[in-house]
Amino acid sequence: MSGGVVLRMRRRAFTLIEMMVVLATITVLVALLLPALGRARSVAQMAVCASNLRQMGTATQMYLGQWNYYPGNAATLSNGQSFSIWQPRLMLFMAHNPAVFYCPAEPISEEWWNTFASARNSRSLWVNATSGEMGYGYIPGEELFSIPQYSADGEYANFSYGYNVWGTEIGAHRQLGLGTGTYLVGKAHNAQPTSSEVVDPGDMIEITDREFFLKPQYPYAYEVWPSRPDLNPPSDVHNGGSNVLFCDGHVATLLQTRLTTLKLGLSPDAIPNNMMWNIDHRYHKPF
Repeated sequence: MSGGVVLRMRRRAFTLIEMMVVLATITVLVALLLPALGRARSVAQMAVCASNLRQMGTATQMYLGQWNYYPGNAATLSNGQSFSIWQPRLMLFMAHNPAVFYCPAEPISEEWWNTFASARNSRSLWVNATSGEMGYGYIPGEELFSIPQYSADGEYANFSYGYNVWGTEIGAHRQLGLGTGTYLVGKAHNAQPTSSEVVDPGDMIEITDREFFLKPQYPYAYEVWPSRPDLNPPSDVHNGGSNVLFCDGHVATLLQTRLTTLKLGLSPDAIPNNMMWNIDHRYHKPF
């Protein structure tokens, strides 16, 4: 090209050392980022779970406003089969939305439809609701949450949340928790306390996250037993703790150890931990 200068650009390749430096930098950045992403995911899951419980708390207050007693845990059919009732009774005031009863920090197998629809072909005696079960919150034709409930492979099914049925002393003449419904007494609300019977609603536990077991050791998968952490304890899924719904509708996150530290006699720590499970807001000897 006459009268002009041609500049030739020579491509320069990365050296091996430069590539290793870039890769090392990316590795360090990823290592720094992953824990932050994990924490963000954990915080998001905890927030969704807390929102679920607040909705359950609002539904409970509406339920109390209509019937003046807590929903109870379970009922019994004429053939002796028991089924869970606290979830469908609360769903009467929640647009019948089962998604609220699944904590996203738990395995997907605990999702309401996944867990219980999979049990259709199990060895569990399956029963669909009739018009007689409408008083328990079920829609006619809906599958009852039978107890025990099995997954498709025959194992006991899990559930994300548990209801405080017994308080700290299982088998007490009058349940110290929020009652069994018709499971033991065969009547609509004999074993379910009224709103006025709960002495301190702001410090009385209603529902908590429930511990997940690969092979649940006990079939009653819809309640929590604080005095039996080997069976159905509150969960440690949220950074070692559980989201907790109290009877006045507020939600807090408490360490699993605090929720289950009940067997220390009358030590200063055991007393308040024990009292918040019981309707009389007193210390009772754990089961």
